[in-house]
Amino acid sequence: MVDELRSRRRVFRPGRQIRLADGQFWTFPRAESDLRTEDGGRTGYRGLLGVLLEAETESDRRMAELALAIHLLEINYQLHPEDLAYLLTFPEDSKELADSQREFAELAREHIQADMEARGYIPTSGASVQASPRLIHPLAWLRGVFNKHWGRSRNAQAAP
Repeated sequence: MVDELRSRRRVFRPGRQIRLADGQFWTFPRAESDLRTEDGGRTGYRGLLGVLLEAETESDRRMAELALAIHLLEINYQLHPEDLAYLLTFPEDSKELADSQREFAELAREHIQADMEARGYIPTSGASVQASPRLIHPLAWLRGVFNKHWGRSRNAQAAP
């Protein structure tokens, strides 16, 4: 079992607490200006927000929300891929899975909203948000990463 307190990085950021598959609450950093200035290209913070904005299907959106959640977890915690798989693998069709998906969606909305406000963009009803043209469908990349590390099993499902 992964211990939340022992896994914290020295520089720990406050934020939203979400209960993960191990039953513990884990802290996901708030949207702050220094998150937006990280270098990371398509897989960095801004790239993940772009993927969220480009998601065309519910499955793509959930996968992008999960990718953002993993990125934020790794900011606050020192975790191995098997730790992440353990923390994010819920029983299929469980209340816990549905709760985590709802929480990750809300977390993503908070980060997108903060990023839009920081850029001076105020969404209006019916406004179309365009992601950066440099972000050419990185969802295929995300699918490959998730399939490699968390291939679907019949009895368990990671939260996208």
